[in-house]
Amino acid sequence: MSKNSDIKKIIIPACLIILSFFVFKNVFAKNLENKADNFKSDAKSKITNLNLTPEELDYLKNNPKIKISNRKDWIPFDFTVSGIPNGFGVDLIKLIFKRLDIEPEFVTGSSWNEILDKFYNNEIDIVHSIAKTKERENKAVFSNPYYFSRNVLIQRKSADEIKDFDDLKGKIIALPRGWVSVSFMRENYPDIYILEVPNNAIAFEYVEKGRAFATIEQKSIADYLIKKFGFTDLVYSNGIKDGELQGISTLHFAVSKENEILMSIIEKAFASITPEEINIIEKKWFGLRDSGNFFEIINLSMEEDKYLKNKSVIKYCVAPNKMPIEGIKNDRITGMSSDFIKLFEEKLKIKFELVPVKSWAETIEMVKSGKADIIPLVNKTPERSEFLLFTKSYLK
Repeated sequence: MSKNSDIKKIIIPACLIILSFFVFKNVFAKNLENKADNFKSDAKSKITNLNLTPEELDYLKNNPKIKISNRKDWIPFDFTVSGIPNGFGVDLIKLIFKRLDIEPEFVTGSSWNEILDKFYNNEIDIVHSIAKTKERENKAVFSNPYYFSRNVLIQRKSADEIKDFDDLKGKIIALPRGWVSVSFMRENYPDIYILEVPNNAIAFEYVEKGRAFATIEQKSIADYLIKKFGFTDLVYSNGIKDGELQGISTLHFAVSKENEILMSIIEKAFASITPEEINIIEKKWFGLRDSGNFFEIINLSMEEDKYLKNKSVIKYCVAPNKMPIEGIKNDRITGMSSDFIKLFEEKLKIKFELVPVKSWAETIEMVKSGKADIIPLVNKTPERSEFLLFTKSYLK
C-alpha cells in the first residue's frame, strides 16, 4: 500500500469529523437561539396577557430591578431564614413578579421602622403586607386589600376573660415595636399600658410567661404562632369589638405617590393569579383547611362557640321547587343548597334540620315566626330586612 493511500485514509475521516463538528455546532447554536427566542416570546406573551399599557411596558423595560421590602421576623407573612426571605407575602410577591418576568430584589430591614424609612426615602419601591392608615396614605398609594384576618386578643387561659377594652385598664399589653396597633392603642385607650417588644413571637411569649396580660394579633397569624412555637397556655378572648381596630387588619401593597404606574402594573399582575395559586400558598403557610379544630379555623368568639354548643341543632327552610338552586324531594333537600348545608354542618360541627314546607311563602313565614332559624339561599330585599339579617352575598 502506498504512502499516499495511507495519508488519504487518515485525512479524509479527520476532515469528516471536523466538518461534522462545525455542522453540529451551528445546529446546536441555532437551537439554543430558537429556544431563547421562544422563551422571550413566551415571556412577552405572558406580559401581553396582562394588558399593560405602552407606558407600563416602558417602565418595566427601564426598571429591571424593583426593590421589595422584607422584614426579619413577622412570621409567617414576611421573615428571613439564613438571610433568605420567606413567608406568605414573599411567595405572593414572587408569583406577581413571575407574571412580569422579573426577579424581585428583596431589601431586608432590621426593623419595621427602618423599612418604612427606606420606603419613604425611595430606597424601597414596594412594601407588601402593610396595613393602610390615614397617616401612611399621605405618603403612599395602596392596593386593594388582598388579605384579611380578624384581629383577636390573646391572653392566658388562667386569666379572667376580657369582655371589652375597659377590662384592660391598668393592665399591660405586649405589642411589636413600631406597629400601627401601638399608636392606635395609645391614642384610643390611654389607660392600657403598652409594652413594645421586638416581634410578635416574643409578645406571645411574654403573655404566656405572665410578663404581659395580653397581646393583639391577626387570627390566622396567631393560629400559626401558637402551633409553631407550642404555646400551650394561650387562648383567644372575646375582647376586640372595635371596628376601627379591625379595619387595620387588612393587608395591602404600597408604592410611593410618585410611582403610581408601578401600582397599576402590580394590580394587573395580581389580578391574573388564580384562586388555586392563592390557596396553595395559604395552605403552605397557614394550613387552615386541613385542621380538624373548628374553633381555630373559623373566627368565632367564645360567645359564638358557646351559642352553638347550647343550640345543638339549627333548623332551616328552603324553596320547595327552585331547582337547580334548591328543592325538596322525598322530604329531603336537594340542589345547590344541599351542598351548602353539608359544608355548614362540616365546618360548624352542628346538625342542620330541614323544616318541610309546601311553598316559598310558607318558608318565609316559618323563619319570620321563629319556627326555623335560617334560609340558606334568599335574595335580600328592604321588606325582608325588617325581620331578617343577611350575610354578604356568596352566590351570584
